[in-house]
Amino acid sequence: MQLLTERQVSEILATPMGTLRRWRCVGDGPPYIKMGNGPKARVKYDAVDILAYVETGRRFPSVRATLER
Repeated sequence: MQLLTERQVSEILATPMGTLRRWRCVGDGPPYIKMGNGPKARVKYDAVDILAYVETGRRFPSVRATLER
């Protein structure tokens, strides 16, 4: 398991850290791990989960779009 910081995930996804925080509050975005309790708790992301999250967004052109070229 390779744990990534919020900043690292922000850079990988090209998404502001504020967006990652909002996603966590509304139950959206990639899975995360909360380490500790209270204001000093740290949020980490498993690199495998980030890869899976990116893969779920992968789209391929439709056959029709390919034929119309």
